[in-house]
Amino acid sequence: MDDKILLDRGNTESLLKNLVIPPRPVLLEQLETLRQAGNINPDRLAQLIGQDLALSAAVLKAANSPLLGAQRAITSVVQAISLLGTQSVMHLVNAMVLRSQFSQPSSPALEAYWDESGACALLVNQLARLVQACPQDSQSFALFRGCGIPLMLLHFPKYSQTLAMTARTRDNQICAIEQALHNTHHAVLGYMLARAWHMPKNFCRAILEQYEADAFEKASSRLGDEALRMIALARAARHVWRTQTDLTADPGWNDVGPAMLAYLQLGDIEFQDWRSTMHDTLLA
Repeated sequence: MDDKILLDRGNTESLLKNLVIPPRPVLLEQLETLRQAGNINPDRLAQLIGQDLALSAAVLKAANSPLLGAQRAITSVVQAISLLGTQSVMHLVNAMVLRSQFSQPSSPALEAYWDESGACALLVNQLARLVQACPQDSQSFALFRGCGIPLMLLHFPKYSQTLAMTARTRDNQICAIEQALHNTHHAVLGYMLARAWHMPKNFCRAILEQYEADAFEKASSRLGDEALRMIALARAARHVWRTQTDLTADPGWNDVGPAMLAYLQLGDIEFQDWRSTMHDTLLA
């Protein structure tokens, strides 16, 4: 299935012509060069990060997150890379570069989105310990799955109201509500941004089709096992984040959660125990 058919489903082609998709930042090109070289050199990665104070601060903040349970304070980027691992740091830098493209104008809704996406990536990292065959790009997907939201906030002044509305709806209603109110939805814009930044094709399609109701009920002709696992891991992490103070705060989970946990081969009790542990850690 080609891109045109995928986008036609949202009837957004005319609108997309008028939207500005930020170009791929130079730092992402440098990171991709490191990735293609094979074994990522931690010193070279630390050198790239050290050129940007905001990136360095973000990496140190992640390394000192209570989710990771570090025994002592992490004070250098090199230490942070050693604790987090080069792949996790690469994912985090990707997220910070994404954030830098939408730093102005900021808003409470945008700040809430950054907080959630960053926390969900760390939660995916923890959830990977319970799940076999966790895709390498799972953390990046958790960070990028909602990357259309900043674009929506930038281009549609009333989108923050829509975002508050969809937070209380089921997953299969989110895109329909956004489509009705704005003539597009964040999954489409996220797909366009990911393609413009040369993300893998399956990664991009997972962003676009993450809300498909039947994706986990039958074999998908578009999404393979890796994409489905990324979607399931990110959605499970988002459920943990949303329910840390209120177990009823995620109305869509009862619809999609059982199928996703089954796909990940996680029992409900096992997942609930892990969720409780993560809640205690997040609230500590």
